[in-house]
Amino acid sequence: MSDESVVVSIFQRDEDQKPIYEKEDIQMRVITSLIGSCLLALFFCAECSGNDTIAGKVVTQDLKTAYDIAQTLFTDNPTGAVTLSGLESYGFHPSNNVRIRILDGYKDGLKILGVSIPGHKKYVIDKHGQIEVESSERRTEAAGRSGAK
Repeated sequence: MSDESVVVSIFQRDEDQKPIYEKEDIQMRVITSLIGSCLLALFFCAECSGNDTIAGKVVTQDLKTAYDIAQTLFTDNPTGAVTLSGLESYGFHPSNNVRIRILDGYKDGLKILGVSIPGHKKYVIDKHGQIEVESSERRTEAAGRSGAK
């Protein structure tokens, strides 16, 4: 099938003026979608610096989702505390290889920890929605400096 026949077949219409898609057109759309997905994956890999990985982006997205759901829980129960089961009851499920832990579940001191497995960084989102990153290398360096004194 030539390129011209694909273009022409996309614009063919039946009697109800709906486009007529041929088998080759659908195959072409699937191939185009796959190529687009590959390009998107390459884009995300290019976006990652040496310290920021896709796993880290997944953890931060899970933390943002958990934070948003926590805010909904606080709206429904302002004096209550957020728990993992509470987040799950509102539809939160962490991504594969991501572990979430509630460090402080109360509105005034909310802190949620996220770690990718295996991971060298811990991510913590606070009551303002700000995410801090702590790497295991930084903890090791700090321990080495304090032991040298």
